[in-house]
Amino acid sequence: MPFPRRARARYRNMFWSRTLRRNRWSIESPNPPAHTRRIDQANLKERTSMQIDIVLPQVEMSGDPDEVVDFAQLIEELDFGRVVIYDHVVGAERSNRPAALTGPYDEHSLFHEPLVLMGFLAALTKNVELMTGVLVLPQRQTALVAKQAAEVQILSRGRMVLGVGVGWNYVEYESLGMGYAKRGAMIEDQVAVLRRLWSEPVISVDTPHHHIDRAGIVPRPQPMPPIWFGGSSRRAYERAARLGDGFIHPARGEAVETAVADIIACLHAEGREQSDFGTEFFLDVQGGRDDWARDLDRFAKLGISRVAFRTIGQGLRTFGDHMRLIEEFGNFATSHHAATNGAMPGNGRSADQLDGVSR
Repeated sequence: MPFPRRARARYRNMFWSRTLRRNRWSIESPNPPAHTRRIDQANLKERTSMQIDIVLPQVEMSGDPDEVVDFAQLIEELDFGRVVIYDHVVGAERSNRPAALTGPYDEHSLFHEPLVLMGFLAALTKNVELMTGVLVLPQRQTALVAKQAAEVQILSRGRMVLGVGVGWNYVEYESLGMGYAKRGAMIEDQVAVLRRLWSEPVISVDTPHHHIDRAGIVPRPQPMPPIWFGGSSRRAYERAARLGDGFIHPARGEAVETAVADIIACLHAEGREQSDFGTEFFLDVQGGRDDWARDLDRFAKLGISRVAFRTIGQGLRTFGDHMRLIEEFGNFATSHHAATNGAMPGNGRSADQLDGVSR
């Protein structure tokens, strides 16, 4: 049954009155003994570690803001490293198009606007990082994104990660009045402009994609948000190795090893090392605990720095189903890799209380 609204309100008051822990889910390689309950943070920096993140399952949520509140509170209590938020502004019908729309979403898919949502999440959380995974940057105005991302970085006290990509939906580009054909060149220009707007009081830019005449934004974020790239092509890897702070990749199964090798090769071509560059891959719910353990250990051995747990597209029927599975995975990560600083997180509420609207 749905979590009662009065109970939600009482819980929100309790949530803000308690001190939230600063730790993160962390998978170490090699694996620590299962009974370990605390990590020496100084030594941890000297070892390979892999952070555990969570994807917001917004396309299978109802749009009710209370669901966002409940999700935020749960992932904060479970100490996930960051929440990954997908981006689409408009969805398009697939039929009778001059070119096929190859992506998985259409006019029925629910997407919150990610940068607005991040402002909301910044007020609901204190520790979890907020990442777009990814923002389709070339279909947006660069100066406006710079302003919005700066605001999120400031309001969240430095917890924003701007993941960017070129997208696949040309109808979306057309709807926003932006060109689709040269989106690769556009995103490279945008990243340079973003960083200048975030770091310089006044800039002048005159390129094929931008004209800014002695202008700037205030306030500027300190530090600047990291910029991660997303995609699955060699060109995307090369762009990220040259310009980015990290890469988020949709590969699954054996394709993960190939993708990691290709990314490392591109980094080496730019004189960079894997250890100085973030990589994030997804872990889907299917398979259960044995498969989770195997995949987490495999990712850690590949030197992947982050894994985002994803419950979308797994046949879950309600918001409560997503919350139960997220809670189960969080508890599994603790017991399997023993990476919390104290007792199991608990907030007096179970995910069984979070049955939402069926989708």
